[in-house]
Amino acid sequence: MGIALATEDFNKGYSFSIDETLGDYGHCFPAKLITSFVRDNSNVSGKIRATIKNRSRFWNLNHCKDDVEKILHTEKIELQTKQSLETSFGNAVTDCFKIAFDQKKFANEFYSTVTNKFSNEEWEFALVKGLKCIFPDPIIVERTGGPAEKDHGTDILIRLPGLLGFQYLIAIQVKDYSGPVGKAPIKQITKADHFWNDDNCRVIDKYLIITKANRKDNASLIESANGVKIIFAHELQELLTVIGKSYLGLQLG
Repeated sequence: MGIALATEDFNKGYSFSIDETLGDYGHCFPAKLITSFVRDNSNVSGKIRATIKNRSRFWNLNHCKDDVEKILHTEKIELQTKQSLETSFGNAVTDCFKIAFDQKKFANEFYSTVTNKFSNEEWEFALVKGLKCIFPDPIIVERTGGPAEKDHGTDILIRLPGLLGFQYLIAIQVKDYSGPVGKAPIKQITKADHFWNDDNCRVIDKYLIITKANRKDNASLIESANGVKIIFAHELQELLTVIGKSYLGLQLG
């Protein structure tokens, strides 16, 4: 399929006679090919596909003006890939939901609601529930806070399976703090390396989640991180958004 530009006026250029070069072709009209496309390409609208079925030699395409413009403004290489109707339908659902779903508003509202609803160790239960939505079986997410925390400094432990029963661990410390945060939480979570590492397990990452503190207020904490990844309020809002969408079964960017 293609889009061509007429090179002569219709009354002058149109010819009913058989073209001597092309052979058995009548009703010829001079035109220059501008671009070509695959009929089932994702950039080709249903209107275009419908009008192509017209058996007339010439017909009015004004109702497809915007659709033609879209094709003309798309790189030719992007017009050559065929897309199934099933994929087209799925993309239509996803694209429309992205437009209707106000992700920024959802992120702000969800973070605000969760922050008001949970405090202190309640965050551990909430995050365990949420992280299980992101990490399906066989990955294990468990709450490890409690009396033994003084030894391992870990509120939440994520166990990723390796070979022959070996496990890779992600240790998380959660603090429901706001404002400037001291260095004690860093010291706390670093206990995870000594406590959890053995012949069958290895800590591959350590996180400190601070629910209400901002990055800009904690330059000294960041400097003393010593390999610990710190999630402040803004990053926690992003994480909660991922958790919320996963909980609802949404796969949006």
